[in-house]
Amino acid sequence: MSVARFEKHNLPMPGAVGIFCVGAGSPTGAGFGGDANYMANPLGEARPAAPPSLNPGPNAGGLGYLAGTDPKGPLVAPINSPQILAKFPPTLIIAATRGFEMSGALHTHTQLVKLGVDAGFHVWDGLFHRFFYNPDVPESLDCYDVMVRFFDRQLGKRR
Repeated sequence: MSVARFEKHNLPMPGAVGIFCVGAGSPTGAGFGGDANYMANPLGEARPAAPPSLNPGPNAGGLGYLAGTDPKGPLVAPINSPQILAKFPPTLIIAATRGFEMSGALHTHTQLVKLGVDAGFHVWDGLFHRFFYNPDVPESLDCYDVMVRFFDRQLGKRR
């Protein structure tokens, strides 16, 4: 979403971006795309925000931050705009096989590569959505290393 907004407002593009535990939106505008549309809600993820009258305040839950937007529009779902995707800088995508984002992340990577974007996709088997938020998970350290090496390489620092 940030890259789409930078493009729309003619802001400088970053030298590289990371898409971690998510894709670039859903082609249908519903949910997260791919099989996540079938498994995320039953697992308790992606609950729609309750109306403010029922759950006011900053913790309204779900995807309330998308309220009032066009879910298929390129500012919410850049996956629906090949023109915007083609302008993405080098992109690192990270997912886990037990994370609901896996299918959408894979689709995002496929579309970026089709459009000639330098995109890498790293997947950790058997792990869950946002697994690297917990530094006690041993694979988190491997994930951090992938992130650091990617941004070092893309932004000019050589090891």
